[in-house]
Amino acid sequence: MWIDNKDCPEEEKAECPNDVDLVLVTHGQLDHSMHAPFLIMAGKKEERKIVCTSEVGTYYELFRKIPPPFIAKM
Repeated sequence: MWIDNKDCPEEEKAECPNDVDLVLVTHGQLDHSMHAPFLIMAGKKEERKIVCTSEVGTYYELFRKIPPPFIAKM
């Protein structure tokens, strides 16, 4: 179950991974890209990044409000 889905049980949300270094997004299709912002913003490591295409990175910045330092656009 997707952890940021409104139907995800609260006990699973409490165990969200927070030690991610990189989230690699292959393309913008929702089942491949929608959870990257959630994982990055829940993370605790300072140097964590989403690695993605320029278009997906721009979407994350503009619409998901991910700060640019957390995105590495290819």
